[in-house]
Amino acid sequence: LETAPGGYLLSIDPESVDLHLFRLKQKQSRALADSGDLDEAVRLLREADALWRGEEALAGLPGEWAERMRRSLEEERRTASLRRMELELELGRHADLVGELQRLCGQDPVDETVTGYLMTALYRSGRVTESLTVYHGARRSLREQGMEPGHELSGLQQQILRRDPALTAVPARD
Repeated sequence: LETAPGGYLLSIDPESVDLHLFRLKQKQSRALADSGDLDEAVRLLREADALWRGEEALAGLPGEWAERMRRSLEEERRTASLRRMELELELGRHADLVGELQRLCGQDPVDETVTGYLMTALYRSGRVTESLTVYHGARRSLREQGMEPGHELSGLQQQILRRDPALTAVPARD
């Protein structure tokens, strides 16, 4: 802790601050995924997520600034989680993701990204009927809010109905 004009300055290694370490691991994960090392990219995203403690960032801090930061940080975490799930689907780990995706869909039944991932994971696990049931549940929830499923989710439903071989194909890796 140092004195500085107008107050104090805390000098600390950025890698000892969870948020900075989280962002560093995300950045490293992106680079690894781009280079084709999906396993290592997933491992880093899991490590990044493990840095989060408690239910929400800045819990207990009042005020608009804290609320804006909370929302922003939660969106960063969500983005990293979705990227990890996307990579795990690419790696063929669909069966391992089903439980986590079901829990997330239960928390936010109109999240079309999570719904699509769950539908894909179920379909690839041989659970076609459940996959379509998830679609219909999401469609119902969206309609209750005056919306319809987007093109991607509707397209995924059509692929499942056609039993499109491209949907079951896990991309080849070198």
